[in-house]
Amino acid sequence: MSTAVPLLLPALALSGSNADARHAFSTAVRTCDGIVTEIPLQGQRGDLACLTQLACKRAGIAMRDLQSIVIDRGPGSYIGLRVAVTFARTLCTFAGPRLFVTDTLQLIAAAALAGDPSLASNRIITLLDGRKGSIHLGIHQKTGGQQLAMLTKPCAMPLDQLPLQLLCNDTILCAAPIRSRIEPMATAAMAKVLALPIVHAGHLFDPSLGLENPDLNVFEPLYLMGSYVD
Repeated sequence: MSTAVPLLLPALALSGSNADARHAFSTAVRTCDGIVTEIPLQGQRGDLACLTQLACKRAGIAMRDLQSIVIDRGPGSYIGLRVAVTFARTLCTFAGPRLFVTDTLQLIAAAALAGDPSLASNRIITLLDGRKGSIHLGIHQKTGGQQLAMLTKPCAMPLDQLPLQLLCNDTILCAAPIRSRIEPMATAAMAKVLALPIVHAGHLFDPSLGLENPDLNVFEPLYLMGSYVD
């Protein structure tokens, strides 16, 4: 179930999905004083443990002080998600913070809204390339409050079924590899296509996101090429 309960601070956010293909990992720490984000330099993969240590140091806390961890579970990079999920699970098991998760498709929508609040007037459809003629799709819309409602659960489907999901005035956030195939479908539906926004761990603290508190024993990521896990 999604939760509106405020995160206990200090909180750590981890992202290994690499949804926008800009950086393999990013981290952020939120304290009462604000949010500190660590992103590798362009062209560098970055080490998740080192990025976490840097973010904690800049925030003026020790890793043992963390009370909550937030992570996006995919879809996205197979290796990145596995590393981030394992890292988060280990911290929660041995250090005791509580784990919260959201899916990467919703995170992309939240990042886009943070950059352009006018997108809240219409549905936001986030698309990632699922390879072999398939896509990963999420449909979201901002509600009257702050919450970013998930109109459909994240799912994988054949690309040629996308027109059945589109409505007039939809905003489609699309990964570059499939944009040329999406644009004719969007034009026919009178929807607009935008590039994926920059997405990093700091966006995981966006108050519009619906977060879940999973069972650590069964929590698994949603891989770009893999099966979805309930």
